[in-house]
Amino acid sequence: ALEESGFDTFLPPPHIKRVYFEFIIRARFTDFPLPALIRALQAEGCRIHLPRYPLLHQQPFFTEGHWKQILRLAGEEDLPDYSRYTLPNTESTSQQMLKLPVFPGEDNGLLDEYITAFRKVLTNKEAILAACKATD
Repeated sequence: ALEESGFDTFLPPPHIKRVYFEFIIRARFTDFPLPALIRALQAEGCRIHLPRYPLLHQQPFFTEGHWKQILRLAGEEDLPDYSRYTLPNTESTSQQMLKLPVFPGEDNGLLDEYITAFRKVLTNKEAILAACKATD
């Protein structure tokens, strides 16, 4: 249902079973700012947020040079300083990501409620955006 609404869900192929502790989706659209989308979905009772972890290349392990301590190099090497590197495509793509909770169990009732909330919010996008502009 989310794929049909403009989101990538990154579901695995049928022969692979994955275990999730949070479910990340990506919005394929750019005409509904994620903060407004998140607020509207939260108003509908959804637990939805931006992902909480920094991207791998932004983690202290790389930005503070801790990775150098675990290398077993023979001599003094000219090692790169990763703290100054950016990955523009990775960083812009991450700005389209949303984090949903994982719904364990066999009951699809909660999933149906989320799907209904997504459809309601996306159907009323123009009114939501107008209300956001009125309060800014």
